Amino acid sequence: MDGLRELYRTARASSAPSGQQMMYAMNLSTLMLGFAIIATGEGKDFIHFAIRHPELCGHLALLGLCGCVGQLFIFLMVAGFGPLACSVVTTTPAAVKKPIAAKDKDFEEKRK
Repeated sequence: MDGLRELYRTARASSAPSGQQMMYAMNLSTLMLGFAIIATGEGKDFIHFAIRHPELCGHLALLGLCGCVGQLFIFLMVAGFGPLACSVVTTTPAAVKKPIAAKDKDFEEKRK
């Protein structure tokens, strides 16, 4: 069993992309979708909306920063510890919150 486990670890380490490589691939696919939005004409409507609502730029910048940090955390977690550990870390808060919310009907009201 130890030999099989070591073989799996070396195969995973030699072929597994890093967190930054996964993030680069994700952002590259997002750029392709951005070009599709421009090609369909939706980009023009968005620009007009953004001009009418200038506070949107600050909100989008904050959303992008938070998304970047969260995405990098998840990709580094998957690259370093594997997808199972990432799944446990990201679902544990929801699993803990559900029984508490079921027991205490006013749980959501108290959180606000």
